[in-house]
Amino acid sequence: MVEGQMLQRKARLMSKLPEIQKALDIVTVLHEQGSAGDMVLDYELAESVYAKTRVSKVKHVNLWLGADVMVEYGLDEAKELLTNNLANCKANILNCNKDLEVVKDNLTTLESLYIDQFSMADEYDLVTIGAGSGGVRASRFAAQLYNAK
Repeated sequence: MVEGQMLQRKARLMSKLPEIQKALDIVTVLHEQGSAGDMVLDYELAESVYAKTRVSKVKHVNLWLGADVMVEYGLDEAKELLTNNLANCKANILNCNKDLEVVKDNLTTLESLYIDQFSMADEYDLVTIGAGSGGVRASRFAAQLYNAK
């Protein structure tokens, strides 16, 4: 269960990474080309439908922050924000990988302890006496005494 949640978190972070990188690339191009004058851009109207537009002196960009919130930033602020978001996303992915390794190691340890418990029960010929989940593990001799009552 914990491992599944961590894998889902990692998948969400991995899906955000290309989006942040793409937005940062666009803001970087706008920042570099903005002072040069007019730019001709292709933008997507619909799937497989593009149009050309001429953009002059871009000073601000609108960024989606999530939860249907869009905020206007200056190019420098947007570049700084996206750079920080990219670094945070990569750091979170690394942390998630480390946490997954710890969980997998713990699962391996638990599985080996579980196997040892059952092999010990077979070795000592233990049985469960008593009813339900309140039963007690004991030797066959103790079980015969318990059942003789």
